[in-house]
Amino acid sequence: KNKKDENFPVASWIISKKLRPHIYVFYDCVRAADDVADNPEIPPEEKLVLLKQMDSELQGKSQKTDFVTPATKHITSSKETGVTIEHTRHLLQAFSMDIEKKRYKNWSELINYCQYSAVPVGRFLLDLHSSGEEARKCTDRLCIALQILNHLQDCKSDYLELDRVYLPQDFFNEQNIDVTALAESSSKPELRLVFDAILDRING
Repeated sequence: KNKKDENFPVASWIISKKLRPHIYVFYDCVRAADDVADNPEIPPEEKLVLLKQMDSELQGKSQKTDFVTPATKHITSSKETGVTIEHTRHLLQAFSMDIEKKRYKNWSELINYCQYSAVPVGRFLLDLHSSGEEARKCTDRLCIALQILNHLQDCKSDYLELDRVYLPQDFFNEQNIDVTALAESSSKPELRLVFDAILDRING
């Protein structure tokens, strides 16, 4: 993936100009790590080493490679804003899960993944704006919903390019199909029912 593949609007015009540079720094750090996790040409073991290097840099344990430069800049930004780098570290955990976990058995497993892959983005923005704890309840749900919608949008390419399926396996089982249905040129009725069930769960 590259920046053009992402739906998340970075540094929207509604955000204060003084905060936008910090969002760019956050995004660049996260994007660098995500690009590694999603690169089919990098061996899994090497991906995990690179993510560990970035995580070490975020913790102040110097690695000083070109790859961790975005993390170094993120540390500087964090010191200026007072926003914890733990949000970013949680995202790195999600990217590590992407490397090691290819399937999700049920809704609970997917939501747990989203707690690391989506929720930290909303919390970073809230903390950047000094928002209170109460706002997290809404943004957590919103970020999870957007993440799962993104999984639906990319389900075919994720499967074909990365052999990664975020849609819960028990939704497929209920329709007596398996994930190979994602590779077909058009969605069979049973797969459409899988999508509908997931959308209903999001709405709920």
